[in-house]
Formats: sequence, C-alpha cells, structure tokens
Amino acid sequence: HWTIREPSRSVEPAVSVLRVRMKQEIFGVGAPAFAGAASSWLSRAAATQALTPRDLCKWLGLPPRRDVDSSFCIQQTRKITARCGLRPDAFDFACRMLRVGSALRMKRAVLWSDRGRPRYRFCPKCLQDQSTPYFPVHWRFDPWRLCFMHQCLMEEECWNCQDPVILPR
Repeated sequence: HWTIREPSRSVEPAVSVLRVRMKQEIFGVGAPAFAGAASSWLSRAAATQALTPRDLCKWLGLPPRRDVDSSFCIQQTRKITARCGLRPDAFDFACRMLRVGSALRMKRAVLWSDRGRPRYRFCPKCLQDQSTPYFPVHWRFDPWRLCFMHQCLMEEECWNCQDPVILPR
C-alpha cells in the first residue's frame, strides 16, 4: 500500500530518514467510534499503517495545525473517508459536537496543554470497558469533568507518567 524511498541529499539530518509515498487508498483502518475524536482515530490509523500521525495527516491533506479535531471538521471529510475506505459520515457526529461547542462559545472551553496541543481528560473505566479504546470528542471539553456512566471524576493525566493526554501523539 505504500513504498519507501531513500531521501534526497537535500534532506536535513533532523528530518525523518525515510519518505513515505502512499497510493490513493489505505486499507485495514478501522472506523472511528460513533462519538470518537478524530485525533483518537488518527493515532490508531497511523499505527495500523506504520506511520506517524503527522505523516498520515500529510497524506490525508490536513494542514499542519495543532488541532487535528478541528482540521478534520474544516477539511473535506468525505475525501478523507474515501481515501481510508470509511463510510462518508464516519466523522459527522464528532464534527457536529465541535461545531455546537463553538456556537455555544465553548471554543475557549476546549482543553489545551501548556504547549498549545489538544488535551483530553479520560475515564479509565470507560477505556477499560471499550473493545477498542478510543477518546470521545466530548472528553476534550473543559466543562466535562464527570463520567456519567461510572459516576466518577475524569482523570487529568496519565497515572504512570503524570503527563496530560495529548492526541495525536
């Protein structure tokens, strides 16, 4: 599905050693969960293709923005879903949630890391219960602090490394 070429001599050492060139479609990418954030899906999809999320964003034609969730909603999601073999409406619900949040002036209420990257809270019980763990888009809203399913507060950072959850990684 993709080929690897040696880089040209003009590539700086800090840049990846390999260039990836993919055909029109990729295969084996699972569909996003109904309310799953695009950034959560992108991280999983990149892993299935042995790519970094950044390389997959480039291939999908997403601009180099810090907020992948918003980029998905701004771009032509139909083109993205076609290239990945997904249903055309795969990201509709998550995009609607972000649009409603913006319309309600919740844009400032979306979580960000100290470095200006998208941050998530999470419910460890929800992640454990999911057959394929994913981060719902509403876990990114600042007012969303309680897991209504498990009646517990959402976690702010990883228990192992104490870092905030930033997606895509």
